Amino acid sequence: MVDLSAESGLPLWLDLEHDRLVLMQPAQQLEAGNWLPGMQASAGANYWLFPDVALPTDVGVFAEYGVRHNLLLIPPREPGGEYTRVDAHALALPDGARCGEAYGVVYGQVIFLLQQQPLGPGPVPVGPAASVVRWLAAQTGDKILVPPETDGLAIVNTGEQPLVLSNLAASAALPVAQPYEGSEDAYQVCEHQGRPRVQADERYRGPRPAIYHSTPTSAPALGLVEDVPLYSAFVHDPEQFHWLVVGAPAVTGVS
Repeated sequence: MVDLSAESGLPLWLDLEHDRLVLMQPAQQLEAGNWLPGMQASAGANYWLFPDVALPTDVGVFAEYGVRHNLLLIPPREPGGEYTRVDAHALALPDGARCGEAYGVVYGQVIFLLQQQPLGPGPVPVGPAASVVRWLAAQTGDKILVPPETDGLAIVNTGEQPLVLSNLAASAALPVAQPYEGSEDAYQVCEHQGRPRVQADERYRGPRPAIYHSTPTSAPALGLVEDVPLYSAFVHDPEQFHWLVVGAPAVTGVS
């Protein structure tokens, strides 16, 4: 059992032997749910999403501000196999406005691939293809801001251990699966000489978006604070996360 309390802000443990998460107070094995229909892990492996994880004393805060806290558990690849990947999704509010979300790496190594329109003022267009692809490599303790301009977010476990992610999103947010042209992502992450690298997916249709590398987010004004778990940051100052529930272009200028 691995103690994830410091990284998650919760009395959380990871059972490596059985690939499960255990919340110690109140003591319970977390039950997986299905918050994003159609969001599946590739390479023949499953992932587990645990929606609305909060201590009883904090449930009211999340309800008041219209935000939910989720945990994701993504297993490592099979020996000699491909990286385990959770296929792309994006989020929108019931009125159709795109909304952002935030991730914190609680345990493991991960690459986020964000296909998105350029940041800028005005409504977020849904073009025939995303304009750019951001590659973000992150590890335990890092934070990732997913702006509302995102047309698709894919998550790849590049470590040899399970990947545990903390996620904050609007309670009313609905999944929008890959709205860009074609049914495939523009790029895949594969292993080359023991390291992950990006590779064009030939099944993708339409203009190939440019790819560039970015770094995990540090945005204290938006609640993403170094060395502070997402869960703790929200509970202590939920006003800073108002951007989660108002939709685009609330996060313009942040990359």
